[in-house]
Amino acid sequence: MRRTRPVAVIFLFIALTGLGEGALGALFVPFVTTVLGGGGVAYGAILAAQAVGGLVGNAAIGQVGRGAPPARLLGLGALGLGGIDFLIFNAHRVTPGVLAPIVLMVVVGLPAAGIGVGANTLLQTAVEDAYRGRVFGALMALQALSLLVGAGLAGVLSGPLGIVPLLTIQCLVYALGGALVLLLLPVGRAAEPVVGRAEA
Repeated sequence: MRRTRPVAVIFLFIALTGLGEGALGALFVPFVTTVLGGGGVAYGAILAAQAVGGLVGNAAIGQVGRGAPPARLLGLGALGLGGIDFLIFNAHRVTPGVLAPIVLMVVVGLPAAGIGVGANTLLQTAVEDAYRGRVFGALMALQALSLLVGAGLAGVLSGPLGIVPLLTIQCLVYALGGALVLLLLPVGRAAEPVVGRAEA
């Protein structure tokens, strides 16, 4: 992992964005109920919109992202997700209620799909079959740890900082992760050795 840049960059990306996802998981219900003033129906509608967005995004990414380098899909997807999430968590300042977040939850499915396709494609092409399970296992462990830390930080900081500022930081973390991917994995760079490939 240390000598293969795509793998190292994805581990860094997951560590960063996992913190934001952990905070989002801890604060999303309070965001809907206290910031948006919604109840169980509103929360269910937003989750349903998220599911629809995931289906539409995964269907569309096969057309929109066809032939695109996986690093670009990952980086631009993270930038897009960070930007749309920012609108979701701050739309109430302009348009009160849950309608705008519901619509944006559908839209955010496309960049989210780009992240998933880009990251998985990079990992599957950068890691030899014999090592892929261990790499994915380590990545999932890192993600779980990052989610846990993010949720803990959200619980501690939501009081003094507020729900929306913390969720806005989550958006910025995704944008930072996307920028790092595009910076560290420029399209067209020479391919690096595959993890596990025997040295010549």
